[in-house]
Amino acid sequence: MMRIGGYSRPKPGELACGDAYTVVEGDGGTLLAVIDGLGHGPEAAKAAAAACDFLHGHPPAPSLERTMEGLGQALAHTRGAAVALLWLTPTELTYAGVGNVEATGRCRTPVRPLNSPGVVGHRVRKVIVTTHPLAPGDLIAVCTDGVSSRMELEKFNGLAPEALAQKVVEVHGKNHDDATCVIVSID
Repeated sequence: MMRIGGYSRPKPGELACGDAYTVVEGDGGTLLAVIDGLGHGPEAAKAAAAACDFLHGHPPAPSLERTMEGLGQALAHTRGAAVALLWLTPTELTYAGVGNVEATGRCRTPVRPLNSPGVVGHRVRKVIVTTHPLAPGDLIAVCTDGVSSRMELEKFNGLAPEALAQKVVEVHGKNHDDATCVIVSID
């Protein structure tokens, strides 16, 4: 069984959040996307919303390269975004990321996904796709750059994914940016 929970908040003092995440169930797997519209505020929020709209309007497929390509077209009229896409099954994680959205994990087999440089919607060279095995007890965190990379998931053992994601953002969120964390727990 897989549980997913996330939490987003805008930059302190802002109403619009340029970060977003979405989960779309597909045949044979689940697509998780974590999106960071460039900057913050209303224009970043428009980019994140356009990405979510595209993902919900197209059936998810395990080809993350094609999904990222479609996102690029959908975001061309916006300021663009950093995006992490995860195709999840109970035994495997396939990852593609562009920009500075990062995934890390506390897993039996180390999860070391690689991101391609660029901005989805404007300039992306080649999307790097990596695959990682998953096992019961594995925990994966996907965060935007509004969350410090020095976060320690071990500090918050025992929390459900949504509560853990919120705690990570509350404790490790940066005050100068929007912040999002999504937790995937493999039971």
